[in-house]
Amino acid sequence: EQLRQHADALEKEIASGQREQETLQAQISSLRGREDDLKLRLPEVEKGWQSSRDGLNRSSSRLHSLKELEAQFAGFGQGTRTLMKDASLRSLFSGVLADAIQAPPELESALESALAERLP
Repeated sequence: EQLRQHADALEKEIASGQREQETLQAQISSLRGREDDLKLRLPEVEKGWQSSRDGLNRSSSRLHSLKELEAQFAGFGQGTRTLMKDASLRSLFSGVLADAIQAPPELESALESALAERLP
């Protein structure tokens, strides 16, 4: 009788192990399918990432160049550049006129025409 109970217990344990194995096999199969999908998508994602990184590098370089141009007062006349680049004179000004003027988009052309050479 004791052997029979022990055998039944072992059979139940085996059945439980087999169910667990089937469940794990199904999970493995599902994960392998997901892995395959991800492997297929990876080149596209990497290409998008590289494109974004290239765009960021271009934008960063452009920003650096624009900051340098701004610091050198590029586009301004020689007199303005001389005044704004001289630290002792620059403190006498709050900036250049072009930085102080704000106009609605529909008036920008008219304002540019009116001030012509006074704005770079």
